[in-house]
Amino acid sequence: MKKILILFVGLILFYGSNSLKAEQSLDVVASQVETKSEIERTYVKRDEAFSRGVVNILTCWLEIPRNMINDNFVVLPGLGIITGCVKGPFYTLGRLGAGGIDIITFGGLGNSLYNQESFPDYVWQANWVGGEKK
Repeated sequence: MKKILILFVGLILFYGSNSLKAEQSLDVVASQVETKSEIERTYVKRDEAFSRGVVNILTCWLEIPRNMINDNFVVLPGLGIITGCVKGPFYTLGRLGAGGIDIITFGGLGNSLYNQESFPDYVWQANWVGGEKK
């Protein structure tokens, strides 16, 4: 009987200390959630996100000539055409994927896939001639 009582008290002490650690970790998580909720998020209307996805899928191929033209001004004339041919397909796949995700989720991810400086909503909003937005 003493062994069972000692085992029972040991289990209570062991699990009691773990529950105290769990409460402390819950407090930490709660404070992290509070700080993350203060971050400003941008949301997109579902119809706008769906149409943005369709437009990005239809115009994703324009990333190749855009990168060729932009790199021709930024890198070196002539060499920029080669680097643009290398970078363009990756941007094309990125825009194609972002458009597909916009269509599938109806904008559920908001603007998290897009960055107005490096990867804007539409291909015509990106830098075309030497870093100037046209």
